[in-house]
Amino acid sequence: MAMAGKRLGVQFAGQYAGARRDKTSLRNFNPAAGSADSDAIGDLPTLRARSRDLGRNAPIARGARNTSKTNVVGSGLRLSARLQREILGLSDGEAEAWEDYTEVLFDLWASEKTASVDRKTNFYEMQALAFTSAWDSGDCFPLRRYKESTSFLALCVQLIEADRVCTPYDKVQPRPGAPEIRDSVELDADGEAVAYHVLNVACFPPTVIAIAGADEFVRATEEIVATWVGHYNDAAIGHLPAEAVSLDGAVLQGDA
Repeated sequence: MAMAGKRLGVQFAGQYAGARRDKTSLRNFNPAAGSADSDAIGDLPTLRARSRDLGRNAPIARGARNTSKTNVVGSGLRLSARLQREILGLSDGEAEAWEDYTEVLFDLWASEKTASVDRKTNFYEMQALAFTSAWDSGDCFPLRRYKESTSFLALCVQLIEADRVCTPYDKVQPRPGAPEIRDSVELDADGEAVAYHVLNVACFPPTVIAIAGADEFVRATEEIVATWVGHYNDAAIGHLPAEAVSLDGAVLQGDA
């Protein structure tokens, strides 16, 4: 009878051992439950700083990042053009000729440093930079730009660090009728990101971000793409990989 009563109590309490409160190891484990963004936005500056420090100074953390980058990006993802030839009414020869020609043109553009707005890296190298930035900071924002150059295309890409994408000071407090902005991300009623607010300065220490006015921000819409590590569907911003800011990473620094 006592056993039946105990089983009944467990049934009403729940079936997951991880939710028990009578175990010593779980008694003080009571994290607050918040939304996907409220759980992360306030801690992001500290998490980013710690994550980047681990990437610089902790060999195991840096190795995990570099191994993932090598496996995902390698020497750079390349275009492989494949037409729907049946739908377009093209013969195999016509389709293959177009695909080969397009791949050559793309590689000519992507292999040159004119593919980046600062002329420091080509498109394939930028992929590795974007991966590293998203890994360390949770976000990376490629911005489509056009800049005259010696290349046959004016198209180029600018990579924007996550710190520069932030909410303008005058829009931190929501106003009636104003669009919802979560950590720089302007959302519509369905939660779709319709714009990002980007600090328009190359140097962005926290003091600059804190006092920056509306005229120092650019509202980017269709020309910007978010490349971020997402953990939750309702999150407007990227979350850092757990490996980047785990307790194991802190132990590597001697915090036993």
